[in-house]
Amino acid sequence: MEQEKKRLNGRQKKRLLRTFLIAAGVTFALCAIVIIAGIVIYNNTLAADSVSEVVNIELTEEEEIFEEEKEEVSELNKTIAVFGVDEDEIRTDVIFVVNFNTMTNKVKVVSIPRDTKVNWSDKQKRAYNQLTGYSIGVSKINEMSSYGRINKNIGNIRDFTIDEIENILKVSVDNYVVINLEAFREIVDAIGGVDMYVPQNMYYVDNCQGLYINLKEGQQHLDGDAAEGLVRFRQYARGDEDRVGVQQIFLKAVAEKVMSQSVSSLAGIATKLFPYVKTDVKLNEVLDYLDLLNQFNLENLTFYTVPGYGAYEGKISYYYIDDNALEDMIKEVFLDTTVAGEDPEEGDSSDTKNEEEEIIIDKSVEIAVYNAAGVKGIAGRMKDTLQSVGYTVKKVANYDETDLSESIIYTKDKAKAAQFLQYVKGADIVEDSSITYDIEIIIGSESVED
Repeated sequence: MEQEKKRLNGRQKKRLLRTFLIAAGVTFALCAIVIIAGIVIYNNTLAADSVSEVVNIELTEEEEIFEEEKEEVSELNKTIAVFGVDEDEIRTDVIFVVNFNTMTNKVKVVSIPRDTKVNWSDKQKRAYNQLTGYSIGVSKINEMSSYGRINKNIGNIRDFTIDEIENILKVSVDNYVVINLEAFREIVDAIGGVDMYVPQNMYYVDNCQGLYINLKEGQQHLDGDAAEGLVRFRQYARGDEDRVGVQQIFLKAVAEKVMSQSVSSLAGIATKLFPYVKTDVKLNEVLDYLDLLNQFNLENLTFYTVPGYGAYEGKISYYYIDDNALEDMIKEVFLDTTVAGEDPEEGDSSDTKNEEEEIIIDKSVEIAVYNAAGVKGIAGRMKDTLQSVGYTVKKVANYDETDLSESIIYTKDKAKAAQFLQYVKGADIVEDSSITYDIEIIIGSESVED
């Protein structure tokens, strides 16, 4: 942090510290406020055991170069990793990275699916061997914290899970916040519950975990127990991809609820929740900027998901990262230079308008096709049609709702979606930067009637 302070002027410093407060509201509501309340109890740091047990890991020349590249990207960014751990507090089943850009004044939240496949780096292998005397080569990202024994020393999360996040996103993680399930329930109840639209019926019972989920589709008021069921439910048509999407909708609803409350009321709630949160953020870095919490504009908040797809490898379900799409996402999140509320460049507004009206043919986009029409084989036929003219279809599947009448084309870039209207007649175009693929086509029954 001292190095960070030397690089920033006073205005930038305020923005950096403010982002931790923003991150709090977005990621399980009150993390930052809990930390602030902790000043009354402690006067130094919240996590006394936040230093990793792994020491003196020598870096190769290639690893040193990568560390320097991360620092360069981090010049304009404050990045915080937020983890929701399971009942045993050893696996990070929810992973969000909250980024604040000091140039643009935007907050961007990147979800990393828990099942993301990790091929352990040589650096991580050396750290694990030093810690345990054993070796490992492959795992899911949510398992890395278990191998790193964070239940014994939370600081070990730096050398494993956070190190992998930095490898994926190519940016340094400044701080982390770890929250357990009990804290999650307490936080939701403390802010009076959360209102949101539950996208589907959710029913699941696991007596071993003491987990009972029974939520109905529709607008719901969720207390702590119901909210836990929502974020832990996993039976979706697209697996981890849909699960992350629902979590993001929930977190935005939480952010709206938190931002509607006074700082004084949040600080009061925080004292009760303080014991449930672990972090390496120094308290005196947050206290002076508490008043900035009320200044955050939710319009400058955007959600993303590390792009990829779910598939089985043998009997193990993994989420595989799409490296090409990931590169574009990293540029959009961490290398953004457009200040919130301003046009990208002077005079660009008319150019943008013309681009939206023009049909752009771009066959490099990656596509997913989902059958919501209830007509067997329709998604496969669409794949054949698109690939016959040069497009790349990465995924074909049934949609979770199989009786939709209207078709939808979800897109990261609205200008590139119109080219598909000739194949999906009558479809609505919806821009969504958080989708996994560049284009996701949901085929409804109206598009296949004739």
